[in-house]
Amino acid sequence: MSGKTNGHVWEVLCELRFSGSPSLPAGVILPGYLFPLLKTEKLVSTIEALPHAVIPLQMRESDDNLRYLTTHRMVGENGFLAAMGDHAVSVSITRDYEGWLDLRAKAERVFKHALASEALGTIERVSIKYLNLFPSGMGENQFSLINASIRLGSRSLTTEPTQLQYEFKVGNVTALIKIVAQAALQGQTGTKARGTGLILDMDLIVIRPHEGIDDIISSLDEAHQRANEVYQDISGIK
Repeated sequence: MSGKTNGHVWEVLCELRFSGSPSLPAGVILPGYLFPLLKTEKLVSTIEALPHAVIPLQMRESDDNLRYLTTHRMVGENGFLAAMGDHAVSVSITRDYEGWLDLRAKAERVFKHALASEALGTIERVSIKYLNLFPSGMGENQFSLINASIRLGSRSLTTEPTQLQYEFKVGNVTALIKIVAQAALQGQTGTKARGTGLILDMDLIVIRPHEGIDDIISSLDEAHQRANEVYQDISGIK
């Protein structure tokens, strides 16, 4: 995805959310189970505990704000990350995005291994999230970079800091769209990536029980297709 004003993909993330297994807590099982497998396959090279890992499991389970947060992260080359917690597993690319087929293949490998751990229980939802940046100087009319115009009463918004969120559903996919004007972005820890401009944040979600890896990949493909449609509509690029 790229826009008419040199917009580019800043980060892409694929995520599974699941019920978990009472006898095999995923936040405990998955880091040690997945790391040697993914390291052998040369997908990742290091693993680190995230701040939420120090919160007791019982507290994470009882707080809806903590339930789906990841507790460990594995780092690979070219901005590849795999993260996992009590009720979520994700893979992402934070730079050097080589297109959907590359990320899809990596997501399939990670998710297939996670399913084999038998710690996930029911797969409750599948999603793909695109974070796009349309570069621009602060104070410029950033809405002119995309197919958008915003008017409140007699005032047309052009250079004002603005956040807009909306939600809609197409078929099986729920789309959560967020646009932020006059924004600043910084890359993941360990990178020097920084940028300013207009953010287009698209979260495409399929909420239903999923049966196996083929069903998961099918939903990811559907969500990716919807993401392309939304991006083309908003960016004005066909």
